[in-house]
Amino acid sequence: MTLTSERITELRASRRRAAVATLIATTGGAIRRLGETMWVDDHGAIVGSVTIGGCVDGRAVELAEDVLRSGESQRTSLALGDEDAWAFGMTCAGNVELLVEPVDVAVARDAVSCAADAVRDALHSGRSALEAAALGSTPRRLVVIDDGTTVGTLGTTELDVAVARQASTLIDTRAVGVVAVTHGETTTEIFVHTHAPPPSVIVMGATDVAVALVRLAGPLGFHTTVVDGRDRFANRERFPTADALHVGMPSEIMAGLSLTPATALVLVAHDFKYDIPVLEVALRSRVGYLGVLGSRRRADIIRETLTGMGFGTDDIARVHVPIGLDIGARTSGEIALSVLAQLIAVRNGKQLVAER
Repeated sequence: MTLTSERITELRASRRRAAVATLIATTGGAIRRLGETMWVDDHGAIVGSVTIGGCVDGRAVELAEDVLRSGESQRTSLALGDEDAWAFGMTCAGNVELLVEPVDVAVARDAVSCAADAVRDALHSGRSALEAAALGSTPRRLVVIDDGTTVGTLGTTELDVAVARQASTLIDTRAVGVVAVTHGETTTEIFVHTHAPPPSVIVMGATDVAVALVRLAGPLGFHTTVVDGRDRFANRERFPTADALHVGMPSEIMAGLSLTPATALVLVAHDFKYDIPVLEVALRSRVGYLGVLGSRRRADIIRETLTGMGFGTDDIARVHVPIGLDIGARTSGEIALSVLAQLIAVRNGKQLVAER
């Protein structure tokens, strides 16, 4: 999505029109990089690639030029020989499908640019969004935010409602590709692309486990934040790779952070006076993963305390305590590894055994 937003901004600044070619399907080998885009503006400038060069990208440029002239979208299938398929990352010859759409940012209701703006705004607010593109000659896009808000249209109210109804499932499975949607007595193929904020890990408690957790989480693509009340522990010497450090009362800091479904909150301070207030804040949020370091006895005390505070069974079930997968972890590094494995499993909808 970054390239699309940047390209829309550049087109607005230069007042140029463009065509965008999107890779929507592949057959004959492993599906790879669906959603990749190539942009060709009305001055011939090219940004991005739907493959790694070669015949497909060359044909995409030709199609983009046709679309710029006609103002109509084109869906096309291109055959790959064995050599081209291998270069593309497929195991054998097959086809790739492209959707090429015109983009005119000067038009207030331009489908592609309006959808890009909606997705950008959703991601900035910590929400996920499903972007759906019509595959006919008229460029149309619908964006469904994970709170049910919609922007744009695919052409009919019935189709928009049908897509919005399926959006939650498609977002949860991070769907990217062509899907068939039934609306009334009609079935329509559309291209869907799920956009989600970068995953983040917030670690409360600047302990040795936190040090290991931040060190491991960064290379896995997580944005990392450390929260602690003690600056002699929460500092750059101990956490040189952390994306953010916050020193102060943890519950107050937590109330000001964005806790979204893409956020994992890990409590490793092992201190009730910090854990319980932070849990109270977290359980009233949309945080995607919530884990607490501790023994089973400590877990029972936490659950009893939360029950006494008025939290229900479903709320308390969101708290993973003891934290981490049962890999026999003993050292700080091993515990951190088990925690990351569990939160990734939870994010992917897997039910695995917790630490004992």
